[in-house]
Amino acid sequence: MAALAGDPWIAGREGSFCHLVVIHSTHAAGDEPRLAHITNDFERVAYALVQAGARPAVAAMLAALTER
Repeated sequence: MAALAGDPWIAGREGSFCHLVVIHSTHAAGDEPRLAHITNDFERVAYALVQAGARPAVAAMLAALTER
């Protein structure tokens, strides 16, 4: 997480598990996250953004598995 300090993030909508993971993980690393993209559609949107090199995301695989 420290290597990603200051990077903009992909996160789920506020109140979602994935949103909380990004917030708590970055805070635990001593960073305040900059949320560049907010989506709960990890399978289509977040994965495509990560694959394109747009932003890091945390727990995207877990989110996709629990959405099915």
